[in-house]
Amino acid sequence: MVRDDTCPNPEGCPVASLEWVEGVAIVVAIVIIVLVGSLTDYQKERQFQKLNAQREDRTVKVIRDGNEQQINTKDLVVGDIALLEPGEILPVDGVFLSGHNIRCDESGATGESDAIKKVSYEECIAERDGLEPGGKRKLDCFMISGGKVLEGVGSYVVISSGTNTFNGRIMMCRSFLLF
Repeated sequence: MVRDDTCPNPEGCPVASLEWVEGVAIVVAIVIIVLVGSLTDYQKERQFQKLNAQREDRTVKVIRDGNEQQINTKDLVVGDIALLEPGEILPVDGVFLSGHNIRCDESGATGESDAIKKVSYEECIAERDGLEPGGKRKLDCFMISGGKVLEGVGSYVVISSGTNTFNGRIMMCRSFLLF
């Protein structure tokens, strides 16, 4: 213990050691940094969850029971007639019924970088009937989930939704492989 010579006590006054202050200051600084970092991460996670919920909360125009309606993509069922517009990302698989100049980008699902021209189901059947045995089909009437409508308008009938879609099966296999 160090003695202070300016102390009125003739034997001298002890001076307290302040070495512990640095250690406490470092611990307090670490606690503050961890708390601020955790709070920031928590806020970012909440914002990410809100954005994800908005992204998944899409609506699509359908004809159900003879009436045109806008419904959530999660509520689509087999047999609904969905309407196509440019820029729309297809939420379900379907068969193209009718429309004008539909071209889709299916590169996310098939890897094909070219836009795929879609023709109606009737045109596909007519081509099939005119093919020789073993001939290759050139027309495509299938709408694949995850594809993006680049141009044109039309309608298609829903043939599968959710995990039964082309894109849904890919995601299920992918999630299986991750675990």
